Amino acid sequence: MGYEALMFDLDGTLVDTSAIETWREKRSWHECIRHFHLTRVNPHVHLLLQSIQNKKIGIVTNAPYIYAEPLLKHHGIRYDALISYEKNQKNKPYPDPLFRCAQHMNVHIEHCIYVGNEPTDIAAAKAAGCTSVAYANTYSEVEQLLVYMPHLIIKNFSDLQYTLTEEKHMQKIARECFEQALEEKQKGNSWGYFRYLNEASDHGHGLGYRQEFCVM
Repeated sequence: MGYEALMFDLDGTLVDTSAIETWREKRSWHECIRHFHLTRVNPHVHLLLQSIQNKKIGIVTNAPYIYAEPLLKHHGIRYDALISYEKNQKNKPYPDPLFRCAQHMNVHIEHCIYVGNEPTDIAAAKAAGCTSVAYANTYSEVEQLLVYMPHLIIKNFSDLQYTLTEEKHMQKIARECFEQALEEKQKGNSWGYFRYLNEASDHGHGLGYRQEFCVM
């Protein structure tokens, strides 16, 4: 799951806005804004964002900008790009807004992770070619989203933080094993070379077999 940026849905994913759902359904955005105090950031969201400060953050929502931007500001959620509902554009479940978000952040879409709590989020992510993460905090929600086959399902954002931290650790081990393999190759130690090369591959480093698997 190597990535350059994380993209998130807003309502129900980053922020629990169930308390203002009636006004959202009526598209009474000014009433929504007046009642932002009834909304809350979902658990561990801020901790996750703090742990990935070196990564870009994008928000892709089907809500309008006049609602999404002040909601993010109200809860102090940082982001590098915000793609909201556009009347004359294709919105989720089409992948177009995810492409626009990646372009705004100057990252490759295939190196992005998109997190959402609706089938439209999974569909958009898979159509865009990025990693799809479904956020579901009840078993019924898990069952609902499972059939859409996201790459990963999380029940809270500490799960995602753990997954990303573990991946970073595995990548570090893979690089170290690969570098050790090259050192053994320079020494003429074929046994050590193939041993470390195999360990690098086991930890997800494919470069060894693509470029360095040759006769000593």
